[in-house]
Amino acid sequence: MKLGAADYLTKPFNLDEVVLVIGKVIENERMKRELRCLRMVSSDLFEVEFLGESDAARAIRAKAEKIANAHVSTVLFTGESGTGKEVLARHIHRGMHDEDGSGGSPFVPINCTALPEALLESELFGYEKGSFTDAKADKKGVFELAAGGSILLDEIGDMKPNLQAKLLRVLEGRAVRRIGGNEEIPVEVTVLATTNRDLSDAIGKGEFRTDLFFRLNAFSLHIPPLRERKEDIPVLARHFLSSFSRKYNKPEPREITPEAEKILVSYGWPGNARELKNVIERIVVLESGETVLPEHLPKEMHRKDEAEGDAPRYRFLLPEAGICLEEVEKDLILQALDKARNNKTLAAKLLNVSYDSLRYQIKKFGLE
Repeated sequence: MKLGAADYLTKPFNLDEVVLVIGKVIENERMKRELRCLRMVSSDLFEVEFLGESDAARAIRAKAEKIANAHVSTVLFTGESGTGKEVLARHIHRGMHDEDGSGGSPFVPINCTALPEALLESELFGYEKGSFTDAKADKKGVFELAAGGSILLDEIGDMKPNLQAKLLRVLEGRAVRRIGGNEEIPVEVTVLATTNRDLSDAIGKGEFRTDLFFRLNAFSLHIPPLRERKEDIPVLARHFLSSFSRKYNKPEPREITPEAEKILVSYGWPGNARELKNVIERIVVLESGETVLPEHLPKEMHRKDEAEGDAPRYRFLLPEAGICLEEVEKDLILQALDKARNNKTLAAKLLNVSYDSLRYQIKKFGLE
């Protein structure tokens, strides 16, 4: 055992015991490989910090540092899609568990909308052999795999109520019970949860548990959309330029002309930092030269000078009696979907927004 043996058996052999021991060795090796992969992924992504020079970004970083230093057990991140919630979560994880920069503590992300409820439950909590048809061996869930590190529950606002109750028990007891098992397994793990939904509204609709919300909301960080922190746009753009230039072996440094920067700052960025990242990546890959020019930016980002000719100051006139802005948004979304024959990708192009932004609005107005 001291020389590295995983286990040993005494004679005479019991074949059932042989099968059991070998099964455990194989499972342990599989988990070690998974953990090594998770650590490699985490270490690569740790190069990304929550960047920004706006007052909002500075305040968020200061609050995040206090939360990380306190080693709190649960943190909720709110904000629109693409604002950087996962980046901030990784930033806090590193402050809590990776102070020496080794990347040794696991960071396990799970998307709560990407998996069916039954599969998500088995991924979270694991299962015992024989608990269902395909359960041919014991399997640890991500709560056990992330022990000593963090688990990220992405888009927790879309988790089904039945699973919310089980998650609440884990958060309160800091122990998991595998599917088909009777044993409570203690887990020391930081739970980081993100959502782009208004959870108060979801509670009102009966779609999210009040007790789970209060358990998560003890420590929360809200990230404003990029359009509300325009000072961060040039900082993020230059960071993405540098990162993608290294990734694609392009010359550095790349510069952004004042004219191009003006367009970047004035654009609304409905897809937030994720949309900006995609725009910059496309420029690095497709455009030559070391300078980002206005013509390199997507056409929808360019605005005509309102002073030219006799162009009206406003494109749409507000009625004297006023309007309900949400009704206008809903009506335009319905028109776009109708013109696109319910093709969401085409409808998003008609509205000049990202696919994720349109999907969020469709869900917001109950147009599914």
